Order: sequence, then C-alpha cells, then structure tokens
Amino acid sequence: MENMSLNPGESDMSQLNISLGKDQFLELAGDLNDTILVYNLSSGDLLYINRSEFLGYALQDLTLSPTFIADHLHPEDRQPFQKCVADVKATGSAVLNYRFKNKTGGWEWLTARGVLLQAKNDSAGLLMAFIISVNTLQKRIEMLDTDRAQALEMIARDWQMEAILYHLVQSIYHQVEDACPAILIQSNKGLRHAAASNLLNEDWVQSLDRLFENGAYGLWQTALSDGQTLWSEHVAQDDNWGTFKQTLANGSIVSVFLMPVRSGDGNPVGLIALYFKHKAPLRERLVEVCESFASLVGLVMERHHFTDRLYRQAMFDTLTSLPNRLLLEDNLRQFLFNARRRSQNFALVLINLDNFEAIKETLGYFVGEELLKLVSDRLIHFIGEDKRLAHTKEASFAVVLENLGDRTDAAQLIRQVTALLKPIFRVGDNDLYLEISVGFSVFPRDGDDVVTMIKNAEMALAFPSIEGPDKVNGYEPQMDIIARERLRITTQLRKAVDHGDFILYYQPQVNLADRSLIGVEALIRWKSPDYGIVPPINFIHVAEVAGLIVPIGAWVINEACRQLAEWRADGRPDLRMVINVSPVHFTLPEFVQYLKKAIQQHQIPADKFAIEITEVFLDENYLEMVVAKLNQVQSMGIEVHIDDFGTGYSPISYLRKLPVNCLKIDKYFVDALLDVDEDQIDTTAIPRAMITLGHGHKLSVLAEGVESIEQVRILKGMGCDQAQGYYFSRPHPADKLWAAVNAIDENWEKDPSE
Repeated sequence: MENMSLNPGESDMSQLNISLGKDQFLELAGDLNDTILVYNLSSGDLLYINRSEFLGYALQDLTLSPTFIADHLHPEDRQPFQKCVADVKATGSAVLNYRFKNKTGGWEWLTARGVLLQAKNDSAGLLMAFIISVNTLQKRIEMLDTDRAQALEMIARDWQMEAILYHLVQSIYHQVEDACPAILIQSNKGLRHAAASNLLNEDWVQSLDRLFENGAYGLWQTALSDGQTLWSEHVAQDDNWGTFKQTLANGSIVSVFLMPVRSGDGNPVGLIALYFKHKAPLRERLVEVCESFASLVGLVMERHHFTDRLYRQAMFDTLTSLPNRLLLEDNLRQFLFNARRRSQNFALVLINLDNFEAIKETLGYFVGEELLKLVSDRLIHFIGEDKRLAHTKEASFAVVLENLGDRTDAAQLIRQVTALLKPIFRVGDNDLYLEISVGFSVFPRDGDDVVTMIKNAEMALAFPSIEGPDKVNGYEPQMDIIARERLRITTQLRKAVDHGDFILYYQPQVNLADRSLIGVEALIRWKSPDYGIVPPINFIHVAEVAGLIVPIGAWVINEACRQLAEWRADGRPDLRMVINVSPVHFTLPEFVQYLKKAIQQHQIPADKFAIEITEVFLDENYLEMVVAKLNQVQSMGIEVHIDDFGTGYSPISYLRKLPVNCLKIDKYFVDALLDVDEDQIDTTAIPRAMITLGHGHKLSVLAEGVESIEQVRILKGMGCDQAQGYYFSRPHPADKLWAAVNAIDENWEKDPSE
C-alpha cells in the first residue's frame, strides 16, 4: 500500500484526506493502544480520532479552544502545552509530558507527540496530529519513588519536620491532584495542621487550628482516637460534623478523607487529611496513596518527637518545664534584636531563693522540688509560660520584662514579681516562707549583648545590699570595681585558708554582780599581707559567697579549743570560750561531730565551751532541724547563746522551743539606753523586757557593746547578768589578753560611783 487516507470513521466530521505513506503512518501511530487525534490548527476543531471516547470525554468535547485548555490542562502545564503547539508549527514535531483532567476530575499523565500534517486539499488548512500515550500509572510510580527517596534524604539530612511534611503534602498531591492534602500532628498541646497544601486558604487552616486549641476536635479526633479511616463524601449532608459543617463550608470543602498515622509502637501520632473542593467519591486510589505515605509521615513524626525530647532535655528544666539557661541565652538574642529594632528597653531579672538550700537540707529533696514547682507556677501565672521566663539554676529563676520606660519602671515591676513569692507556700504539712534576692540589668544601659546582660545582672544579684533580706539590686557601673576587688579578696582568702593566715582575738565577758571574768568571745581576724589585720565584717560575707566559710569555721573551732586548753594548762582563770557559728557551717550534717571531736582532741570540759547563733537560724522553714541540732549540742554539755536578740522577726514563743542558755542584748539597744527621746519614749523598756523574758525562761542575759559606766549602772539596775564591750576591754590577741583583763578591775575601781 503506497498511500493511505485517514478517515474519521464513525464521527460526523467531514471527510479528511491526508497524503501519508504506510511506513510513515506506522511510525506516527506507534503502539496501537495510543490515541491519535488530528486537529485543524486554524479552528481548533477535532477532525479525527481513532476511538469513540477519550478519558471519559465525548468526541465533541475535545477541542483546542483556549477555554478547553484552561479548564482541562494542569495550571503548571498550560504554558508548556502552548509552546509545544508553537514548536510543531515551527519545526514539524515536538514531544510533551503533561497533566490532563479526566471526566471524573482526576489528573492523568499524558505523553503527546505532535506532528504537522500535509493535507491533499489546501482548503483544509494547517493540520496537526497528536499521538497520545496515557502514562498516569507509570508516572505516578516514578513520582512516588522519587518523592519518597527525597523525603528519606531530607530525614537523613535532619531537615525541619515542617519542611519534610510539606514535601510529603506535595508528594500526596502529585498522586491525588484533585485533593488538597494536609498533615496534622498530635502533640502535648493538642492537634494541629503541621503542613497543608497551598490550595487551602492559610487563614482558614489557622481558624481550624484555633478551634482545636480551644478543645473542639470533631471527627478529626474521632479518626485519630479510633485509629480508623474516615470518609465523608458530602460534608453538608453529614450531621456527624456538627458545628464544623460551617467551618468546612467557609473553606469551600465538600468532601473529606482522614487516615490516622501511627508511630513505630502503634500509637496514633497524627492524620493525613485530603480536603476536596468538589464532591468526590471514595476511590481505592485514595486509600492506597495515603497508606503508601502514612509510614513515612509516621517516621518523620517519630523522629521529630525523639529530637524534640532531646531538645527539651537540653534546653528545658525537667522539673519545672521552663527554659533553662542555654535556652534563655538563645531567647535573649531575640529580645536584643527586637529591642534594637524597636528602640525599646527591656530588663533581665535574676531571682535567687536565698533560703532554699536550708529548706531542702532540713525537709528533704521532695519538699524542695515541690517548692520549686510552686514557685514556677506563680511566676508562670504572672509572666506567662513563654520565652520571658527561665529556671536557670536549682534555686534561681530569670524573668525578662519588656517595654520599659526607665529603670524605675523595672524596679516597680520587679517588686510585683517578688511580691508574688512572699505569701506562704504550702508543701505537705509545711508552711514555707522564701527569702529572695534580685539582681537586674537593663538594655541598653547595662549591656547590649547577651554575655554582658547576664554578667551584670549576676553581679547585681551577688552584690551586698543595705536592704538585707529580699534585696533588689540594679546593676551600677561601680559594681565592676567592687566585684574585681571582691575577686581579689576571694583569691587571697583561699590562700589564707590554705596557709592558716588567721588569728583569734578575744573579748572578755564579765559578771556585772561581782565584776568577775566569766568568759571570752573568740573573734576571728584575717592576717592579710595587703590589708593587715582585717575584721570579720570585711571578709565573712565574701567567704560565705566563695564557699570558704566552712573551712574557716572549722579552723575557728579547733583554734579556740586549742587556746582554751593552753590557758587551762597555764593555770589561767577558769573561763568559758564562746565562738560564733555560721548558718552555713551549722547546717552541715557533720557539724556536731566535728565540734565533739575538737573538744575531745584538746581535752577541755564541754561545759566551758559555748556556741553563739543569730536569729537567722530561727527561720520557720527549718526551725525543727535547728532545735534537733541544738539539742545534740546541749547534750554534750556545750552552752548555746542567741546573739543580736530582738533585731530580727523571730516570734518570742520560739524561746520555749529552743534549747538555749543565754540571750545577748544587741548593741543597738544598749546604745539607746542613754538616748533622750523627744517623744518621751522609755528607751530602757525593750532591754528591760528582754531581761525579764530571759529570766522568765531561766536564761542568763548578756549585754554587748557596753561602752560607759552609765550603761553599766542601768543594766545592772535592770538585773542584767553579764556584759562585754569597750568599757571593759577591746578584743585582744591571746598574748595581750591577760594584761587587758587585769586592767578591767583597775578601771572599774577608779569609778567614784562604784
């Protein structure tokens, strides 16, 4: 057969004659399963087709009109299709892979080879044949393999979960292109869309997530909880959607397909959702596609949960679930960026629970942990559980206060924060009170980078304050100078501890009734090569902060016992040795044992030794521990004295609970004895009450800071038992003490009133 005519067969089209050789035709037609369409390029009409229908369309539907192309070609393929037609006109042939919507609305992958034909009749115009292969299944398999491989590579390269899930959403769309896919994840904050097709309105997706946040989950939660696939072909007619009908209608959603996603251990972790904007029947293909991606989605979510757990372990405090110091530093960088951009101030506030360690040591770790949770809850209630709050150390929290006018605003807000922590905390059967210290720095005055902001806030926190307990210190530039000096002192103190560069001075204590010497109080001095003889007020606080107070306290106990033993061996008067004890040292479990060991080692009578504690020891939070330990001390025969009585806030009723032997009246009240008060207030009333109170509890009473004979007379007249002060003698080292003791009686004799 030399020449052949192509006729439209059973179509109603006019007879078409084309000059075409047999071999040429066979080459053109290729596989007999291919579809051949011949179009008039001028009119766009279909002139010939070798079958009765194509992808569900009748012959009269298949045209090359712009409307038909716009309605049936995939948006991404319309321009390439037009270029293919132009290439056929220009070169005689072209090949294109493109997507074409079938009659049911699904997308088919086609390969079209376009060929320009020569008609026998010139009046037929320019003709073009399309030889079309339907490659949908093959193309989808190829895309499925490619998309899955890309997803696995993204997982291996540790991409963000949202990016991988969005890739999987697009991959599902490649397989079911009439759907709007989305992936939802289940977290401790509830269900939410982690990735969604661009065909879904972003505001609509967010509105749906807000409903989830408020506890309304509808059939999404049903599918997740039951672990069953859910299909709703016509949402508007499905009463199971309840109030979500309108929400879905707002997004133009007509049909919904939901498939649960499970982790490796079988627990539901999310959903694959297919939203359709047309009425779509349930197709086996939908189930197959979602099942093929469900395992990948589950792997991504499981990996995310694992990395999220690692992240939370690294960046969040496990007890309070608040950001830790590492995350605080990251968050501060964002605060700094925002503050610079908006030209605003913000404050970094560090809060330390000063008596937390004592509470934990006394009542146990469980009480301590529960207390930290309660503190965290109060701060979250005021600040909010976000980047502005962190738990930086066991007894320390950090707060960021934004949009400040000046430092005064910062101080006012900080007072509000600290006020939250003042009411009692109830932990089990314990009513606990907190002592708080606060240090803060303000951007940009006190630093314009993370390191400087934190350093200066910490410096302010550690800085001594005249406010005493519950201090609030803002950073000041001079703190740097003082801090450097404190560091220098700390370094030298460490050397002093190693070398024993301390000495005890002793101040006599006398019996007011008969002028006899009854004891001495041992007062430590530091023999510094740079500062000379340094009194304790200038270095004890530094020693406490540096953790040196325990070895210093141990040295004092041992040296005081040694000196008392030496005096007794030399035949000196039988007197009582009194030492001051730091709260930090006293709370150590081994304190009593160390005291007992020193007394036994130097072979001194325990009843000739006394420890002096202050009202700081009498905090309600650990009073029970203090009482127990003082009972151990007294059981050895050692006396217990309370120093600075009346200057704190301890209830007088504590005296009935405390095993003590002596009350010391603070120098403040002794000085006031000679004051002339303009309001005619009796300045002797408080010391007199203390003496009466002490005697009522069968305690001796000692007045310290006595500097004149007038004070001696008043105190003696009120019945005070003992006294010490400059009137009798200043503190002296051991080798000069006895000369000072002999002078006491001489000076007293010279007073004509005695």
